[in-house]
Amino acid sequence: MARIVFAAWGTRGDAQASLILASAMRRRGHDVELAAPGFLAAEAARLEVPFTCLGDDPLTWFGERSWRRRADPRAVMPALLRLFAAQVAPQFGTLVERVERADLVVGQGLAYAAPSVAEAVRVPYRYLSPNVFLLASAHHPALSPALQRLPRWANRLAWRQNSVIHDVVFRRRINLHRDRLGLAPIRAVHPHVFDTSRTIAVFDPELYPPPADVELLSPPVGSIAPTDTDGGVDTETEAFLAGVGPVIAVDFGSMPDRAPEATTRVLVGAARDVGARLLLSRGWAGLGVGAWGSDVHVVSSPAHAVVFPRVDVVVHHGGVGTSATAARAGVAQLVVPHAYDQHASAKQLQSAGVAPAPIARRRLTRDTLAGRLGAVLGNDSMRHRAVRIGRQITARDAVGAAVRRLEEALAGG
Repeated sequence: MARIVFAAWGTRGDAQASLILASAMRRRGHDVELAAPGFLAAEAARLEVPFTCLGDDPLTWFGERSWRRRADPRAVMPALLRLFAAQVAPQFGTLVERVERADLVVGQGLAYAAPSVAEAVRVPYRYLSPNVFLLASAHHPALSPALQRLPRWANRLAWRQNSVIHDVVFRRRINLHRDRLGLAPIRAVHPHVFDTSRTIAVFDPELYPPPADVELLSPPVGSIAPTDTDGGVDTETEAFLAGVGPVIAVDFGSMPDRAPEATTRVLVGAARDVGARLLLSRGWAGLGVGAWGSDVHVVSSPAHAVVFPRVDVVVHHGGVGTSATAARAGVAQLVVPHAYDQHASAKQLQSAGVAPAPIARRRLTRDTLAGRLGAVLGNDSMRHRAVRIGRQITARDAVGAAVRRLEEALAGG
């Protein structure tokens, strides 16, 4: 069987599909290895996937400076770009050695070095994209501003500007290492890293239909989200979920927060206003610190695949991974986009009929959230639509389809 190296860097959503597919390919008898941030090491060990740390751990980076967890996400971007740029050298340093005997290299997230090291050893390369909004298109803006109804010419201009930013920050660094590998320099970073001609689209077309001007390698195979329930949930969480009354799950994932205590009060108050109990994820911002009563249960990192099917509404930031898992669970969603592609994701979920109009993070108040939650809880049509789409997604074997695409790449297809 073949040796396959998966290289992924970023948050959980930037690496989860690589971990799941590495496990699937290992079960097929292939020799696999996952190179990813350290926070995935324990999960890789549980799935018996050989693991190598790749670059810095972004979770550790957020924890090193308290201001990063309390800043507006847009204010963190300059520091994030410096962090991203700092990953180029260690990625090349790690991957050049790991791919020496590889038959296929698979990248995901911000895997800046992956396409180059695959080229250096002359093996096929594929990129896993769970995020349609990273693909340049006139139908959605680059960097996904809050304003989503820009004309197509403005979106094209935004993508050109985005390309310039990528080139300024990364091109010299990438070309330095390409030169050491005897490779020609690249002219543009974005189409090199996010190469649609070699992309396996791992998102659900019911939620995120590919834009007409994006030429993908093949149609989307569907989202690849954790579906196993090994270990379930802890005893306290199980008891909370089994209680009486509707449950609202809130998870803002890796988003920082200027005032986590105040945000927690907003979330708790809104849930109580609609007569619901609150299952709150601390997230990277550290929400939920303190005592809130028996109708509030705070967890560090809930198993979405286990928890979401048992709640009535999922309130989240609009990350495509969280969105896909909530959709798979057949539950209505309410999106509070903070920044980046989350605004575009919120718009698409509303268009799909599984979520109402989003609440911009800066407009999140107790009254606004309670009003929107009440509308979702009372909307039978939306909840039935969410169930129908959930069934469509779960009926699709996205992992099996992606495995076939990878084995076709190995066969030269």
